[in-house]
Amino acid sequence: MFSCIRSLSLSLSLSLCLTLNHILFFCTIHPSLAAHEPFTVKKTVFRRKMSASVVRKDSLKILANLGVTSDNRVPALNIQDLTKSPAWVASAVHQLKEIDFHLQNKEIDQHKKISDNINNVISCLQTLDNCRLQLHEELEKEAITTFSLFHTIKTLPSSIKGEINAAVEAAHSQNEMDIASKAAVLSELEDKICTLRDEQLRLEKDNNSLLPQRNLIRKQHDGLVINLNKLLEEKSRIQIDVNETREKIRQHNQEIVETEMTIQELKAKLDDEHDQANRKIQNYKCDIEKIKQKKEQWDKKNLHVSQQLSEVNVELTESKLALQELQNNEKIQEKALLDLKKQNQHLILQIQAERTAQEHLTNTKKKLTEKLGKITKKNAGILSEKQKILDDIKLRVDYETKQSKELQQHEEDLQRVIVECTDAEKKAKKEVEESETKLHSKQLELSEHTEKLASFDSENTRNKDAIRKMIENHGLLIAQFNREIEKRKSALKEEKQLSFFFYFFPSLLPSLLPSLLPSLLPSLSLLSPFSPPFFLPSLSHLSPFSTSSLLSEAQHDRDSLTQKMRTTEEQKVKYASKMKQKISELKEQFTKNSIAGKELQKDVQEKNEALQKLDEETKSVEETMKKMAEEKEQLIKQTKDRIAVLEETIKERTKILEDKMPSFEEVEKKYQQQCKIYQERKDAFSTQRRNEINLKQNLHQTQKNLDEMKMMQEKEQQQIKNTQNEYLSILNSNSEESKLLEEDIYVQSCKLKSIIEENHTLKNGIDGLEKGIVDTDQCIEEGKKLHQSIIEELVETRRKLTNSFKETTLKEETLNCQDTEMMHQLSGVLNILNHNSKQVNSVAEQLFKQLEGLGIYLDQVCNKRSQ
Repeated sequence: MFSCIRSLSLSLSLSLCLTLNHILFFCTIHPSLAAHEPFTVKKTVFRRKMSASVVRKDSLKILANLGVTSDNRVPALNIQDLTKSPAWVASAVHQLKEIDFHLQNKEIDQHKKISDNINNVISCLQTLDNCRLQLHEELEKEAITTFSLFHTIKTLPSSIKGEINAAVEAAHSQNEMDIASKAAVLSELEDKICTLRDEQLRLEKDNNSLLPQRNLIRKQHDGLVINLNKLLEEKSRIQIDVNETREKIRQHNQEIVETEMTIQELKAKLDDEHDQANRKIQNYKCDIEKIKQKKEQWDKKNLHVSQQLSEVNVELTESKLALQELQNNEKIQEKALLDLKKQNQHLILQIQAERTAQEHLTNTKKKLTEKLGKITKKNAGILSEKQKILDDIKLRVDYETKQSKELQQHEEDLQRVIVECTDAEKKAKKEVEESETKLHSKQLELSEHTEKLASFDSENTRNKDAIRKMIENHGLLIAQFNREIEKRKSALKEEKQLSFFFYFFPSLLPSLLPSLLPSLLPSLSLLSPFSPPFFLPSLSHLSPFSTSSLLSEAQHDRDSLTQKMRTTEEQKVKYASKMKQKISELKEQFTKNSIAGKELQKDVQEKNEALQKLDEETKSVEETMKKMAEEKEQLIKQTKDRIAVLEETIKERTKILEDKMPSFEEVEKKYQQQCKIYQERKDAFSTQRRNEINLKQNLHQTQKNLDEMKMMQEKEQQQIKNTQNEYLSILNSNSEESKLLEEDIYVQSCKLKSIIEENHTLKNGIDGLEKGIVDTDQCIEEGKKLHQSIIEELVETRRKLTNSFKETTLKEETLNCQDTEMMHQLSGVLNILNHNSKQVNSVAEQLFKQLEGLGIYLDQVCNKRSQ
């Protein structure tokens, strides 16, 4: 019997060890099943079908002998429990080891314990068998998916190549059409370029002719620019003064706004104090009702005590009135101090001293309340005192109403001052605007005058050049005339000599004429009308040819020269008259321009005077503000004096009231408890609201980030389109390079599509988060009625929201990483475009080789796993 049990326990332990080893082997091969991760395409490519016959036949035989079948399945079994926490399996193995130990030592006396241990072991083995079967089913499903994906991997390259070839052919056809159209456009452009070149040459010639005029105009322009710079400097100075006045006005406006803010804060504080006083009154009423019930009991017992303590009560009432007055004075002082803190930062140290005094007062109040607690044990006439307290509260309310009226009057006065300041500012702004408009108009007039002066200067320069040219021409003509006169004088001398010679020797004339005529012809052409007449008949009857033609030519030349001289003299006279007229016109224009410049100077002086007036007005406003500040400082000093007096009175009265004041410890304790509860609830509600606001802000930020991502995606798509257009232009030069580039573009477009799909999934997740946040807001609104339940729900919602926020942050980080990867990829594509076509072809060949190697590797892996 013992040997049978021992063998059975050993076999069970071996089977358990084998099953656990198989499960661990399975988890190592398939980590996605152990962690419940979904299978992706990248993981399934490298996974293959595993054999379903993992468990040994020995374990099945043992289970069959024990009576266990495969129909006993355990519902809802998680694989994480097997991988992470197999404690129940370890306990079963431990029990089997204990049974083995007892069998070896022969210490088994209790058969019941052995049977119980065997039942536990059987149940453990049943669960393990069920787990094994479920895991085998999942493995079969995954093997089917892997075979289908492997089939698609084999078929995809051929389909992708077909699509790429079709796209490349379409691109080729488009490129050929574009090339034909661009060739026609190029021919047209060449014709236009030829015409434009001719025009360019013509314009260059014109430009070269205009260079001297341009240089003169530039010199004039430089002088005008210098004058304009001077005027602009004056204008800038004026604008600086105006801007300074505006800044001063803005500072005054800021001070006015600060005073308004202080007034509003004082109003809010007054409202809070009124609310607190009303609450105290209600609490006092409740206490009075309770005290009335106790009064009847205390009246019966303390009639004699009331007579003795009546005098004490009178003194206590007087002391309470004094304390109330002190409290009112303290509140007034606190309000004044708050106003002074915002206006004057130099008084912070004095305010701290006042706070120390207030703390001293609170300490004295605590001491008084302790002493009053002792008196209340002996005192039974608390009702009368509380009625008096109510009367005092009414008086305090009346006093506060009076103060509120005074504050309203002060606010009205401030508003009036503000209105006056705004009116003055508006007037000053209007004057400044009018002055600016006038300055602008005068500047325009100056520019017009400068343009006119430039035009007149250009005309003057032209006229001067023309005069110089005319003078030079006249000088040349005069030199020519002088030369001709000298020639004619020499001709006359020769003529006289010849006439005298031939007059005395006429017989020699026929023999000498042929030799002298070539030398005499130029002199005869220059004969003047003053030549002697007796020579003409001698030539007429002696010469072999007629001399009348020579004389007529000479006279004609003489007449033409005289006419030219007369025309030149007339032109000189006309030109001189024209120049005199132009000079007179230029003088008149110069006088007009000088008058306009004087008027401009007068306008500038007037504007300077207006600016001085504005400065005076600003100084007056500053003086008024200084007066206001001095008045406020005087008020501060008065309040300080009052504070010192009040401190002295408080010290004197505290000594009197130490032994006489009754205490209201119970009422104060209740009031403090209620205040604490209210503050705690208020703080909890404020924290809730802050968390809600922070969550909403985070959601808005996420939405903005998503919108920015959309914009980035659109920009990237536009960039991709631009790159595609560039690729088409490159295809015109190299068709083979365009094929490879288009393949890269197609791959990147597929990647972009996958990224866009991931973005859509993220958007859906964010919408789900927004719905969850709306649900939490509804829960918060319902939880306002019951604070205790709200706190518990808020803890849960905070955890959920923190988890969701972490998830969103992780998703955003993933999106950012993906975007950065996309940007890097796009930059890589642009760099690849700049490389040579040889590098692109080598990269494509390497990719095809890697794909072939991957296919071979996958086949090897399939063969190994099948083995």
